Amino acid sequence: ADDMGLGKTIQTISLIQTLQSQVKKVLIVCPVSILWNWQEELAKFSNLKVKLYYADQRSIAEDDHLILTSYGLLKRDFEQTFKNHRFDILILDEVQQLKNHHSLGSQTAKKLNAKVRFVLTGTPVENDITEFYNILDLCVPGIWGEQKWQRKGVEEAKSVAKIISKPFVLRRTKAQVLQELPEKTEQIIYLSFTPEEERNYHFSLQQIQQTLI
Repeated sequence: ADDMGLGKTIQTISLIQTLQSQVKKVLIVCPVSILWNWQEELAKFSNLKVKLYYADQRSIAEDDHLILTSYGLLKRDFEQTFKNHRFDILILDEVQQLKNHHSLGSQTAKKLNAKVRFVLTGTPVENDITEFYNILDLCVPGIWGEQKWQRKGVEEAKSVAKIISKPFVLRRTKAQVLQELPEKTEQIIYLSFTPEEERNYHFSLQQIQQTLI
């Protein structure tokens, strides 16, 4: 779990690149909005051959080494495709999307046959400590034992989470790598309305002004 923008993707790609001769199949699952970012980063920082499992290219061949897909397609095609394969490494990116252990996405991810699991997120806890319990359970199935969802008291839950999860969590914060980060640059780009957009804007503006009056 890194703060946002500290290199979870490139660290993961480096790991897969290093281990490529030792593993047969790798599955990366992420939100559909960043599928192509993963594809571009893989092409930029590795020589790995990537199979994008998306749209009409929804099949996995025996010699496909690295498969990249979305959470939506994982749920949709689990029974017909993903259930039939064993993955040496499973990567779940932006895993906070599976924070609810009752959700179909979370239950499906747990059914994947994977030897080693990694989960990536910049926000391991958004609302409740039980989200963290489920996220780590996706990475290390059974880590919390039988009582993982029945912990009584927030402080007890936090204490248990901190102790048990410590060997399995790699975390970096901006403060830890502040010297490595480049200076922030801001670029403002002004875009002009098309004639139709300008008409719609002024029409909406007039309606709002009349409402306020």
